[in-house]
Amino acid sequence: MKNLAKISFKTLRVVFGVFMIFIYFGMAALMYFNFFEWTASYTWFRYLLVVVFALYGVYRCYRQITGKDYYFLKNLEDKADMADKLKSKNSCSIHDSNPKLHE
Repeated sequence: MKNLAKISFKTLRVVFGVFMIFIYFGMAALMYFNFFEWTASYTWFRYLLVVVFALYGVYRCYRQITGKDYYFLKNLEDKADMADKLKSKNSCSIHDSNPKLHE
């Protein structure tokens, strides 16, 4: 069950990451073609937003392809492994851990 949750979470993160990449590039295209019909005085700002959305889309795409977006999952896996080790290490009964009960 634990592995299924990890797989589902990873799949959800990948789908969401790809979706957001399309959103960023889509917003860059919408700004470039002046979909929102901003006046000519905001042209410089539109182009600035095009560059920002496109660069952030490239950055997110790079992180998605290289898998650097999943360090959080690695930390969770490490913590879960550590918790499992501690549980197995401390699985003795209460009488074993309290020397006064053995007197």
